[in-house]
Amino acid sequence: MDWQIMLKLTFLGGAREVGRAAVHLKDERRGLVLDYGVLLNEQPHFPAYVSPREYDAIVLTHPHLDHSGDAPSLYTTSKKPILGTTLTFEIFRVLIRDELKISRGNLNFGRKEVKKLLRNIVTVNYGAENKVGRWSFYLFSSGHIPGSSYVLVNVGGKRVMYTSDINTINTRLVRGAVIRDVKPDALIIESTYADTDHPPRKELEKEFVVKVLETLADGGVALIPAFSVSRAQEILMILEHFGVTRKYPVYVDGMARIITRIFQDYIDYIAEQGLFLDALKHSKFINDPRMRLKALKEPSVVISPAGMLQGGPVYEYLPYLLDKEESSVFFVGYQIEGTPGRRLLEQKIIELGDKTIRPSLRIEKFDFSSHAGKTQLLEIIEKVKKEDMYVFVVHGEEKKAIGFAEEVSSTFGVNALAPVNGDTFTV
Repeated sequence: MDWQIMLKLTFLGGAREVGRAAVHLKDERRGLVLDYGVLLNEQPHFPAYVSPREYDAIVLTHPHLDHSGDAPSLYTTSKKPILGTTLTFEIFRVLIRDELKISRGNLNFGRKEVKKLLRNIVTVNYGAENKVGRWSFYLFSSGHIPGSSYVLVNVGGKRVMYTSDINTINTRLVRGAVIRDVKPDALIIESTYADTDHPPRKELEKEFVVKVLETLADGGVALIPAFSVSRAQEILMILEHFGVTRKYPVYVDGMARIITRIFQDYIDYIAEQGLFLDALKHSKFINDPRMRLKALKEPSVVISPAGMLQGGPVYEYLPYLLDKEESSVFFVGYQIEGTPGRRLLEQKIIELGDKTIRPSLRIEKFDFSSHAGKTQLLEIIEKVKKEDMYVFVVHGEEKKAIGFAEEVSSTFGVNALAPVNGDTFTV
């Protein structure tokens, strides 16, 4: 009988770390795979393998590579459907091809597997019931980036909520997630910022713009390493809102240009649509190296990937600016441990070729997070909790994940755990 079902949850990746998110849900027959990402550091790290015989479908919550970047490896033999929003897959096509291009053969898949995955895409709408085998599930906007989702799964009377990356705060780019009162048997929740609260968005925007304008007034370049998906566009909208784009040249480089154009085609996913379109009118897209040289010779803002300095056109600017005291690097996103961005921010050093450099330019970080802070995460749990619920804390550095699980247990009196990769639990 359905009420007797035993549901197993296996954490294939993303436990006590930020990256390679992957969860396998399985009843006595088959299951679902929720995300299947990659951890990109000096060398890529992948989730544990799961056989296509063990699942009916894959659900992709959003296209960031830490949630999607190893999904093609599941298509060496499989033809199982992979489900997500239309915008998620539009961006995924761009990111996965770029990953292939820069990977130098270090991935578990090639173009053949990517093509096979793309042939098995099934796009879904927010709030609509989706059925695959015995599994029923719903996707709702997670407020993380346009098109991103959190997932509610039902099978045999058991309910699981997977937040993936979630944000309940409204930003100019995307509205915050609305949390359903679902009372799941298991909640899988991220913990990227489980030990801190973010500053109020409007105050942060003003502080950021003041610093940008100070750099420009000094005759410098404000270099903003930004994630191509979402963060670059939000920063562009903030600069537009405060009139910076009308006073100074604001350049957008690299893949951020491509993603911005995709967002333009899916404008319904954008919160402040008019502001987004105005920002496009008043910004400049880097199309050739001469434009980069021009940007370096005048007070300007340059928004460029990669957001953690792990490559990308940001390195077309950095070597020229490192000894310029009037210029600045403004980090506007999370810096994973071990990345060049984290080292520059914390140790004030950067490696260029075989040289380690201690730069003269100003270095600051602004917490424009698209992840819920501690208070918001606790509010999510308060909204959905029930007495015998399990809470699995994932997608956070080890100390944060363990600490948050302990706090959730003591605060709500539920079974809260910070699993390690490979752990299996029965709910």
